[in-house]
Formats: sequence, structure tokens, C-alpha cells
Amino acid sequence: MFASDDRLSQDKVDFAAPLSGKAPWIGLPLQLQTVLDHVSSLWPGKSPSSTPDAQSLLWMLRALKAATEVYLEKPVHYVEVTNPVPLIWVDTYVEAINSATSSLGLSLGRPYFLAAAAAAKTYNIKGICDDRSNADVGANDTSYRLFVAVNHNRAAFTASLMIEECNAIEELRTYHNRSLGSDSDVSEAERHATMKHALAKTVKPPYHESMFNPERIQDVILIGEATEDAVMRSVLEDIFGNEFKIEGRQHDRGVDPLFAASRGVALDCLDWDIDSHGPHERATEIQKESA
Repeated sequence: MFASDDRLSQDKVDFAAPLSGKAPWIGLPLQLQTVLDHVSSLWPGKSPSSTPDAQSLLWMLRALKAATEVYLEKPVHYVEVTNPVPLIWVDTYVEAINSATSSLGLSLGRPYFLAAAAAAKTYNIKGICDDRSNADVGANDTSYRLFVAVNHNRAAFTASLMIEECNAIEELRTYHNRSLGSDSDVSEAERHATMKHALAKTVKPPYHESMFNPERIQDVILIGEATEDAVMRSVLEDIFGNEFKIEGRQHDRGVDPLFAASRGVALDCLDWDIDSHGPHERATEIQKESA
């Protein structure tokens, strides 16, 4: 959410993506569809600050809370937050998000949750853990899953190399550029060249001696509302080829990439009974009502 315009995290080798001369800071657009018509007056008149500011977060959370309550016809009491990249100002951000949520009477669960990790839960990215004695292990199964999460929306392009093993997910490398969103005025040719160069570097693990080489990547998952963008499709085909299975493509109707991260957070809430009135029990009640 709050990151430099162009960076690659945890890189052990030289990396220099061709930077765009145009790198405007774009606000944080959220597609709330028609329900936002009911709460448009709550949205700020200008883009929030690029620093973690409680007032800016308050504007967004107020609109999201109101829109969700209109849709569900029930009050919202609990919130978890995902971020596209590892946070730079963790302490400052947590203080800001705590202030914003408490002002709205919301209980805050995990204050920062990497969107790629949340989406991986939605796409069911899992290896065969050693303690799953009853699992049918095939010749190609491993205890880990090395995967790439590509997040493309109107505001930015983000790619993360991740590994999952025994329900633990680790970020190995993340590239984030806010001049490469689908709403950017950067030319298609320049966007394609920059995105392709960045993604090619991202899929190479940052360790010189590593068993996790690019050929071992087992999954590619998509996040965001612009994953069917023509430039994005072309870049994915250039890097992974036409035959590679990419989760979240238009023909795969199982998961909508726009909601992949938020669904993952909901699944995480079901996994953890935070307290006697936590999201687990509320989700159970909703399931019983719908049964």
C-alpha cells in the first residue's frame, strides 16, 4: 500500500528495471461497483497522502464499511487488511490503522497481511506436508509449492515469488511499480518491456545456490481487476509460455482475481478462532443460516 514506485525486495544480485519517466502517484482505487453509489459522499475529494496517515485510512474504511453493510444488510464489526507489498513503515502503519479502525468501532485482526499470501489460500496453493500421512503422494508432488503471484490493478503492477510449505508461506522476492497500473498513461510498448523485464527477474530466486530455480515454479496466481489486460496477458505468455497453467485466467471460473485476496482473508478467519465472538463463530453462524 505504501511503497516506492519501483523496487525489488530481498534481491541478492544487481537489478535495474527500466524506469518510466512518468511515475505519478495514483490513489488507492477500490472497485465497490454499484453499492458505492450509496456512500459516494464518504469518499475523499482528493487523493490520500502517500504516507501512512490515519485520516486517509479512515476515509477508505468508512466507505468500505458502509458499502459492505448496505450489501449484507448487517452491521460489520471486524476487519483484516491486506497489503500488496511488505510494509516499510510497520510501526507507523499499525498505529495509523489501529486509530482508523477504532474510530469506526471496528475490531482489527491482522493489521497487515500480504495479498499474495492471502490469495494463495483462495487458490489452495499447498504442498504435500510430511505429516499428512494419509495423503496420496504422486510422483510430481513435493512438500513445498514454489509459486508466483501477479497483482495487476489500476494503481500498480506487483509480482511476488513465494514458497508454501506445511501451511507456512514465505515471500522470497517482491517487485512493485506504481507507474505500471492499467490506468497509467505509460505507452503499451513501454509497459510491456518494463513488466516483462521485471517479471523475468522476479521469478529468479535471490539466492545463488538454490534448489528453487525458475524451472521449479509450480503455480502462477493472479490478483486484481486488470489481470486480463492485453499487455498483462502478453507478458505472462512471454515469461511462462502458452501451456503453463495460470490460476485466475478468464477461462478459469473458480476464482475471481479481483476478490482472491479478500477471500483468502475470509478463509484465514475461519482457520483462527480469535475469541468467543471472533470471525470464526460469526462465519459459522452465517453458514448455519444459509444451510
